[in-house]
Amino acid sequence: MLSLLASLSATTTRPPALSGVFLSAYEQNVAFSQQRWDAELDAMAAVGIHTIIIGESASSTWPNYSTPLGERVRVYAFWPTQIGASVPGYEMVDTGHPFVERVLTAADARKMSVVLGNADVPWVDQGGNQSWAMQAALSRAIVDELWSLYGHHPSIVGFYNAVELSCDVRNQALSLQIADAMFAPFAAHVKSLRPTLRAVTSPYYRPANASDPHNHQMTAEQWAAFWRRLLEAAPDFDTIAPQDGLGAGGNNLTTVRAYLGALRRVTQDLGRTLWSNVELFAASPHCAQVHADYCPASCLDRRPADFDRVKAQLAAEAPLADGGFLISYEWHAYLSPTSTACNGQSPASSPDWHTLPAAQYRRYQHYVNAGITAACVSDESCNLNGRCVGGRCECRQGWTGRRLRRARSDADGARRAARLRHDPYHQHDGARDVGRLDPPRPYRR
Repeated sequence: MLSLLASLSATTTRPPALSGVFLSAYEQNVAFSQQRWDAELDAMAAVGIHTIIIGESASSTWPNYSTPLGERVRVYAFWPTQIGASVPGYEMVDTGHPFVERVLTAADARKMSVVLGNADVPWVDQGGNQSWAMQAALSRAIVDELWSLYGHHPSIVGFYNAVELSCDVRNQALSLQIADAMFAPFAAHVKSLRPTLRAVTSPYYRPANASDPHNHQMTAEQWAAFWRRLLEAAPDFDTIAPQDGLGAGGNNLTTVRAYLGALRRVTQDLGRTLWSNVELFAASPHCAQVHADYCPASCLDRRPADFDRVKAQLAAEAPLADGGFLISYEWHAYLSPTSTACNGQSPASSPDWHTLPAAQYRRYQHYVNAGITAACVSDESCNLNGRCVGGRCECRQGWTGRRLRRARSDADGARRAARLRHDPYHQHDGARDVGRLDPPRPYRR
């Protein structure tokens, strides 16, 4: 029996799971009270999510995804900004919603980590009129203001650059220009605020197809070489978390393994950190009919993905990410148990949409809290965890939470007692431990 108890911790593992999640600013959630944000972060913690990436602390597309591409872009901030029109090409507007501060306060209380985003504005490589230098100036102003207001929050662990570089082959020649103008100064400035802060980005990739004259995507090796040049030119940029593209880009897991694997070799060579960004959504039937390979971010076009697909994403990407660290897009629209992102009040939203993220949350909660554990050959090898089914241990019915923790504690106690009995410097008086004796000191002249 003791040997079975002693094997408990060795056989118990958790399935691949999310460590972090993107949090977007929707018209509904920016108005949440502090109590509501407390509840949202409690729900995250209950499924093991401990890192939040605020993808945009400000946005030019808020609240209705319309972006005028004029000489000056209006950018709506979710903190009391004073930047105004001081940065050429942009005008910062205070929405009056303390979204950033409330999320940070809730994260502090739960010892969670937060990566703050700069701004979601039109990118240079996707039609924006503002130069990389102008965009870098806006980013610096935002980071400075956020740090001056919220730098005392212990939950802040880094800043996220919202520029999502594509894998368009035409970007290859621009890599050093992008690094010099945007990525290098962004990361260097973040590190100047506190050297331990992370500089994070989440680019995307699409499969190359040499037989298609309209396909301008880099191959996996070309894309990895592109990022090698960019990261070498931006030595302070330490964390890259590529989007897996199963939700928006038509990727499959073969593509993901190829591109993520190629990038992993680069980040290991350069000593950078690689995460993977799991897309939690899928195209709705409407989107599949209207768009061949891309679904705009709206309630009509995207829904929570089939959960079997999500599990396959987690299993494929965790071995390639450093420490199995997976982040995901996005909490409020696709995983929150109390989502109001698409609540049936707009013509684009189906009446049942708001129930879909809650159902997905329940599936994910069951997966991480009661799901599959270690490999096994018999019920005995699963021990107190339960029974062996299909080569995997499954938790016994009812053996979750307190009862399973108590069983593990008993096993730990049994192992400790066994070690003490074989410790030559530990005194025993029958069943009573007297205490540990100091080992004899070596003789010295």
